[in-house]
Order: sequence, then structure tokens, then C-alpha cells
Amino acid sequence: MIGLHPNRANIKYVVKTGTKVEDLCSKIAGELIEQRISVKKTVIFCRTVNKCAQIFSLLMKALGPNITEPPRLPVDVLKFRLVDNFTAGSLKEVREAIVHEFCQQETKLHVIIATSAFGLGIDCPDIARVINWEPPNLLEDLVQESGRAGRNGDPAEAILYYRNPGKNITKEMQQYGLNTRTCRRSLLFKNFLFGETLSTPIKADQCCDLCALVNSQ
Repeated sequence: MIGLHPNRANIKYVVKTGTKVEDLCSKIAGELIEQRISVKKTVIFCRTVNKCAQIFSLLMKALGPNITEPPRLPVDVLKFRLVDNFTAGSLKEVREAIVHEFCQQETKLHVIIATSAFGLGIDCPDIARVINWEPPNLLEDLVQESGRAGRNGDPAEAILYYRNPGKNITKEMQQYGLNTRTCRRSLLFKNFLFGETLSTPIKADQCCDLCALVNSQ
């Protein structure tokens, strides 16, 4: 699966604005409480270790005893947790254990909050949703991180919460995040040679949120 074509028809691209971090965590926690291990396997990419820690803390608070499956089991035992935090600052053996657990087909761990360190050399084919909380500086980084979704060919989502762009964000990344008219896929891949064609035609409602909106009118 390593080296898989990044412009894949099974990934739907979405951009959201104006969302508070508390609202994101409330939404994810609600899904986990209701759906448990049936929830979409999700990676939430953050730009900093501190933001990862904030989101992890908010999720832990919102979930309470429901952070484990079944509820009320010891939260410090990895195999029971529904959510975990992955950053380069963690011990190597801790990172390896999280990746191993998350990539198991029958795992209980279904949501990981991570910095870009999670994407390095990791091939977990059944990730169904990648969330970028705040945009990376480069559009290429968004391509790489969103490309972690749907590597098994099943329908997947790549959602960017466009807020608080840093000083070093590129013009292309700004255009992608602020765009409200042009197909997101076309903007995301226009500067890549492999972005021109797809082996599988894409229906409008599966391409991006803007194409789906136009198709519904």
C-alpha cells in the first residue's frame, strides 16, 4: 500500500470554518459514546504538541468512563482505550504500541490525535476519516496527511477545519481553505502531475462538499 496514488476517488474532501475546538471534541465524543467501536477509524492531525494535548484532554473529559470499551475499565491500559494521543515527544515504545494497536482490524482504539509524526512510514489501510485541525503550511502536507484515509479503497473523508492559519502558510493553502466556488479536489491536486486523471470516475456528491452542494441544487 506504500506509494498509493494520492488522488483517489474514494476520498471526499471537506472544509469547515468557524468551528470551536470544544465543538469538535463534543462531536467526536458523542460519536464514540453512541457508536463505540463502530465509529469511523479517525486520525485528527494537529500542528503542535500542545494542541494535541488540548484536544486529547477535552475528549477525555467529554468521554469520562466511556473512554474505554467497555466503559469504566482502567484508562491506562492501551488495549481498552477508544482514544489516544500520538506525538514525536512520546517515548518510541509508546508510539510503536499505539500504531500497532490502531492498525489492528479488531482494535478498540478508533481515534488518534497526532502531529505529522504519525504519517511517517505508517501504513494503516482502514482509516476512514482524516481531520486536519487548522491547516498545515503547505498544500503538499495536506495532500500527504489526507492521503492516510481510505487506503483500503473504502469510502473515506478528509476534513480540514480552516482556522488560525499561521504566518508561514502558503498562498495555495490559503486559496484551498478560503475557496467556496471551485472543486476542492481540483485545487488540491492541480500542481501535481498525477492530479489530472483518475482511474475511477467520481460522482459529485462523493468528490467534495462544494461539488455535492452544487449537485443538490
